[in-house]
Amino acid sequence: MSRNDMDNDNIKSVKVIRKPNNNYYISVLVESESQALPKTEKAVGLDLGLTDVTN
Repeated sequence: MSRNDMDNDNIKSVKVIRKPNNNYYISVLVESESQALPKTEKAVGLDLGLTDVTN
């Protein structure tokens, strides 16, 4: 995504978090309209090896 792709998007919220070790994290929530992609016969599979999705 480039700056030009965001012309019609709306920033809904921004969070800046500072952890005790002084690392900073930024979370940006953007609302945008999705565009339909052309259909293709190609496929991708990902195996992350996860056994649990909770911490």
